[in-house]
Amino acid sequence: CDRVRSASRAQLVNVIAPIMAEEHGPAWRQTTFYPFAEAALHARGQAYAPAISSPTIHTEAYGDVPAIDAVVTWDEQARTGLLLAVNRDANTPHTLTIDLSGLPGLPGLGTLALSKAQLLHEDDPYRTNTAEAPEAVTPQPLDIAMNATGTCTATLPAISWISVESHARTKYSQVQYDQGPSITIRLTGLVIHFGYFEPRIHQARANAGEDSRRERL
Repeated sequence: CDRVRSASRAQLVNVIAPIMAEEHGPAWRQTTFYPFAEAALHARGQAYAPAISSPTIHTEAYGDVPAIDAVVTWDEQARTGLLLAVNRDANTPHTLTIDLSGLPGLPGLGTLALSKAQLLHEDDPYRTNTAEAPEAVTPQPLDIAMNATGTCTATLPAISWISVESHARTKYSQVQYDQGPSITIRLTGLVIHFGYFEPRIHQARANAGEDSRRERL
């Protein structure tokens, strides 16, 4: 599936839910609450699905899969962007060099600045939030710096998730493109290239037109 037109969350409270509660007692956010909340609050505009070249990990259900997965959204009108990335490797941290200079309008709209960056990680991957410790595992500020071209470096510990919010510093000026932009992430020497879809999907729909390559959220 290369696009989702609508989505919903079942079991919002208890069971496998991102929110837990006790009858006549407290309610608290589970660890899975935070990635859903970040996407719901800040993923706006157009989504760019990455074709990622990275180390792989082996899974029983899906075989070998990339250790790193990521998505970028960019709102041209609001001039705000969001990068969400996850390290699924249970044993090895990975350092990403993220280059967002290929976003639509850059450099015509000016330079990028970091709005907020956070990391969700716990050394014990089985630790959860509880009524007694509702903030045992929560996103923490991620110490990164973004230069004017939209490049920054971040280290993802084993089994971790990051979000990076950015914004344009100067007034927007419209720029026309014949083809969609590209965004590159370099993973310790390996390149993660952001196009619209993974190559096998893009090739299958090469003649499907602009709507097959971009989808407005």
